[in-house]
Amino acid sequence: MDRDEILGWVADGYDLVCDRYDWDRDSWWPNEMGDQSKATLWALATFVTAAKARCVGADLVAACGMGDGASAKKKQALLSEHWESHTVHEKRGVQNTEILVDFSVHYPEAASPIQFTGESEMFMRHGVGDRMTTEDDYSWDFYKLLVVPSATRLFMARVGTLDGVSDVQRCGDLARSLRTIVDRFAVTYLRPHDEIGAFIFPSGKRIYQESWVAWSDRGRLRLEKASPWGS
Repeated sequence: MDRDEILGWVADGYDLVCDRYDWDRDSWWPNEMGDQSKATLWALATFVTAAKARCVGADLVAACGMGDGASAKKKQALLSEHWESHTVHEKRGVQNTEILVDFSVHYPEAASPIQFTGESEMFMRHGVGDRMTTEDDYSWDFYKLLVVPSATRLFMARVGTLDGVSDVQRCGDLARSLRTIVDRFAVTYLRPHDEIGAFIFPSGKRIYQESWVAWSDRGRLRLEKASPWGS
């Protein structure tokens, strides 16, 4: 996993939800509190895109907690259309359950059955520290990705302005907090060939270069501004 792969999955996920729900891809951005469910769908589409690129096996099962109501129906429809497959050579199914993280892909026959995990946090007013408390809920969600053994792990977060600190500043602060968490726990939870990545974006404006992308490299988390993607 590298920077360009992550940004490609994010851009493809964005295009997928814009096409599926008829959102204007030239202007749509989840910049309101009420856009949390839409941002979560974008994250799910990104996870599905990445999992299809990474996961191998004849009988793969995606586990995803759907929730209730209209949001659940949209998740089910997205997974049905873009993940499930029942061809002669491969069978991809879906389970309405959550294995600690939002999305995971399992190949039961493998020695290490969890091939992919994805976790998103689209409530935009959590703290961006590294304490893994309720206040710093982004860091707790990221930590869950470390705890669950998986070959490929992807995190996505929407960050808003809070207490006079801009969404742009808080995105950078969160990226650095994630790097601290990896420094602290990678030796315990990341196996030599595991990969972990993250995409962190500001809720208030569609400025691509103010988003951050992170990916693991020899046990550490590399951070870069995203720069324009999807243009």
